[in-house]
Amino acid sequence: MKKYLVALLIALGLGFGYYATQHIKAEKQKKEIEKVQEEEKIEGIRTEIKAKIGELDALSEEAKKIFLNRLDEAKDISEIEAIYFEARKEQAKIKINGLANLSEEAKKEFLNRLDGAKDISEIEAIYFEARKEQAKIKINELANLSEEAKKEFLSRLDGAKDVGEIEAIYFEARKEQAKMEINGLANLSEEAKKEFLSRLDGAKNIDEIDLILSEVKENLSKLTEGMLTVNFAFDSWKLSKESKEKIKNLVKEQKLVEVSIVGHTDLIGTEKYNQGLSEKRAKAVYNYLVNKLKVDVEIKYSGKGELEPVSDLNRENRRAEIKILY
Repeated sequence: MKKYLVALLIALGLGFGYYATQHIKAEKQKKEIEKVQEEEKIEGIRTEIKAKIGELDALSEEAKKIFLNRLDEAKDISEIEAIYFEARKEQAKIKINGLANLSEEAKKEFLNRLDGAKDISEIEAIYFEARKEQAKIKINELANLSEEAKKEFLSRLDGAKDVGEIEAIYFEARKEQAKMEINGLANLSEEAKKEFLSRLDGAKNIDEIDLILSEVKENLSKLTEGMLTVNFAFDSWKLSKESKEKIKNLVKEQKLVEVSIVGHTDLIGTEKYNQGLSEKRAKAVYNYLVNKLKVDVEIKYSGKGELEPVSDLNRENRRAEIKILY
C-alpha cells in the first residue's frame, strides 16, 4: 500500500511538472505570436502613414523625406501617429501661408492656432476656417457681382461643412460674376454672348472660367483696335476662303454699329490702275457683308490705291482694312 502511494505521488508530481512545463511553453509561444502580430500591425500602420505623407501636396520632397526617415526609426504606433500629426500641421501651415487675399495678420492668427492644435481634427478645422475666410474676401472683391448676390454667396459660405463645399460656392460665385461681366459688354454681339454664356454653363473649374474670359477679352481687343485686315492675291479682288472666315467671325463676335472699309494695293502697276483695284477690293468686302452675311448697319467703303503701304512686302499691302465704329 505504501509503495502504491509513493508511486502515485511520483506520478502526480511528474504529471504536474509536465503540465507546468507545457503551460510555460504555451505562454511563451503566445507572447511570441502577439509580438509578431504587434510588429505586423506597426509595419502596416507605418506603410499606411508613409503613403499618406506622400500625398501631402504642399510639402516639399525634402520635407517628406525627413518625415519618412523618422517614420522608419519610429518604435511604436504612438510615435508613428505623432510624426504624421507633425507632417499634417506643417502641410496646413504651408497652405495657410499660400492663401492669397488673406492678410498677414489673419495668417498669423491661424498659424498661432495651429501651433496649439492637439489633434488632426483640430488642424483640419483651423485650415477649414482659414479657407472660408479667404473665400469670403475673394467673393467680396468680385467686380460686377451685385451686393445682393455677394450676400447670398457669403451666407452659403457660413453654412459650408467642408473645404470642397467652400470651393464649390466660390466657383459658382466666379461663374456668376463672369456671366454678368459678359452680359454687360455693349460691344459684344448677342450671338457671341450666347455662345460664351453657354460655355460658362459647362465650365468645370476656375481655370476654364478664366480661359473663357480671356477669349472674350481677346475678341474685344480686336474691336478696341478697331480694325480687321484681309489680304488678296496679286491683281485680285476675290475674297479667299480664309478672308471670308475672318469676316464671318467678326460679324459673329462683335456688335457692329457702323463699318468703314478701305481697300489698298501694292506698288506694282500704275497709280490709276491701283486706285481702281483698291476700290474693287473694298467693294468685295462690302458685298460679302451685305449680300452674304446680311449685315444691316451703315457701311462705307473706298479705295486708297498704293498710297498707304504698311510693309516692304507687296503681299502685305494687297489688303482691305475693315474699321469698326461703335
